[in-house]
Amino acid sequence: MASDLARNWWLLALRGVAGILFGIVALVWPESTLAALVLVFGAYVFVDGIFALIAGIGMRRQLSLWWLVVVEGWPGSSWVC
Repeated sequence: MASDLARNWWLLALRGVAGILFGIVALVWPESTLAALVLVFGAYVFVDGIFALIAGIGMRRQLSLWWLVVVEGWPGSSWVC
């Protein structure tokens, strides 16, 4: 692993520079950053709910409590988690 890092050090440096730039952008435009984070989180929760619904329905033969997974993925049931 150390040899891989030594060979690709510039990727690690590029990642660090990108992180610093994103931090500066977040400080300069906090409203835009918050809006982007809300949109990204909303998309994540939406996709996670769809996958939970699919997984719960797919597990109905393996689990006796498969419906709990479906309830977790049901829209508006974030209070269950």
